[in-house]
Amino acid sequence: MRNMREIAWECGYKLPTNAETQPMALYNWFEKTKYIVRTSDTSFVFGDKRTGEIYKVANGEIVEQDLGIMR
Repeated sequence: MRNMREIAWECGYKLPTNAETQPMALYNWFEKTKYIVRTSDTSFVFGDKRTGEIYKVANGEIVEQDLGIMR
């Protein structure tokens, strides 16, 4: 099972340093457009509000993705 940081990196995202250790919460970073939401101990959602890009991850695998508006 891959970890949160590896999955995000493969999709072009670099997470904040404390993303894995925080309880369920919403994080904004970069220009306040990218986000990550931990929905449980084994699942999370991350993406970009500006482009509509979204990735849903459960148990270390991407289970759903939408690339949104292509830049």
